[in-house]
Amino acid sequence: MNGNELLKINGVRVIFEGGDASGNVTAVDDVTLAIGEGEIFGLVGESGCGKTTLAMTLLGLLDPNGKINTGSLMWSGTDLIKLSEHEMRKIRGKEIAMIFQQPQMALNPVYKVGHQMMSLLKLHHQVSTQDAERESLQLLKQVRISDASRVMGAYPDQLSGGMAQRVMLAMALSCRPKLLVADEPTASLDVTIQAQIMELLLEIRENFGMAILMVSHDLGVVARLCDKVAVMYLGRIVEIADTKELYSKPFHPYTKALLDAVPLPDPEHRASTPVLEGDLPRQTEIHGGCRFRTRCPSAFAKCEKADPTLMALEGAAHSAACWLLDKEMAEESASGSSGFIETTHERVV
Repeated sequence: MNGNELLKINGVRVIFEGGDASGNVTAVDDVTLAIGEGEIFGLVGESGCGKTTLAMTLLGLLDPNGKINTGSLMWSGTDLIKLSEHEMRKIRGKEIAMIFQQPQMALNPVYKVGHQMMSLLKLHHQVSTQDAERESLQLLKQVRISDASRVMGAYPDQLSGGMAQRVMLAMALSCRPKLLVADEPTASLDVTIQAQIMELLLEIRENFGMAILMVSHDLGVVARLCDKVAVMYLGRIVEIADTKELYSKPFHPYTKALLDAVPLPDPEHRASTPVLEGDLPRQTEIHGGCRFRTRCPSAFAKCEKADPTLMALEGAAHSAACWLLDKEMAEESASGSSGFIETTHERVV
C-alpha cells in the first residue's frame, strides 16, 4: 500500500559529542530515504548500526549530547529539524507516534493505565474526563484487549509484555497519527505474542491508513510486515528495495549474510554464503574505504579507497552501496553484455 510521499529523510547525519579523538562519533551518516502514505517501511541491521538513533531523531528525542549535523527531515512541507521543542510537541504523538521495544519501561509505573491514556486524550483533544474514559476503553478494544476495564485499572507492572505493547499501541492510536515508528516492538515477546502483534500492526495499517516505520533486527518479522526495506550498517544505508525484491535478489554482501543468518525449519539446508566473521566495529575504528570491508568475503582493492554510495541496480527500484556493483557493470560493459547479472538468493523467509 504505497501512497504519496509522507516523510523524506535527506542526507541526515547525527553525531554524538564525546566519541572519537575529535570529541564526536557519527551514529547516522548521510541517510536518505522516503516513506509513503500507508506504507510499512522496514529498517534492519545489527544492534549498534544506528537504527534506533534514526528513529529517535524523527521525533526530536536524541540524548542531550546528540545533534543533527546535516540534512533535512521533510514532513508535510516542514523540516522537522528546524522546529523548536514547543513546535515538535504539536507533532510528536499527534502526527508521528512511537512504540518501544520495552513497553513497560515506556509507561509511567506510578500511574494506572487508564489515568495515562485519559491524560493523553485530554491533552491532545480537550475532551471531558467521561469522554476520555469512554474513548480509552474503545481504543483498548481496538487493539484486541477484551478485558479493557481491568487493564484500565492496572499499573504497568501488572501487565504482561504483550498486553503492555497493546496498551502502547492504543495510546499511539489515540491521536490518529499519520506515521507510527515501531522500534523493535516484538523483540521482547514470545513467538505467539509476536505473531499477534504483527497481525495487529497490519490491521491498524488497513483500518487507519497509517504508515509504519518498522525498526528491527528480525528479518522474519520484516518479511511478513513490510512493503519496502532498507538495510543499515554502521550508520549508513547499504541496500534498499521492495521487500520481495530484496529477499529474493539481495546484492550487498551484508544483506546476504543477514538473510543467511535467519534460521530455517529445514535442517538439511545450508547457507549459500558464509556467516559473517567478527563483530560490528566501532565508528571510530573505520578510517576511509568501505566500512564493511573488514568483514566482507568479497572485498577487493577499490574497497580500501572509498566508501561507496547507493547505486541503482538495472531494471529495478533497488539500490546498493557496494563497489561490486560498479565492478560488475564495468566488466559487463567491457564484455558487451547488456544487462546486470542478477543472483537469486536461495533463502525464503
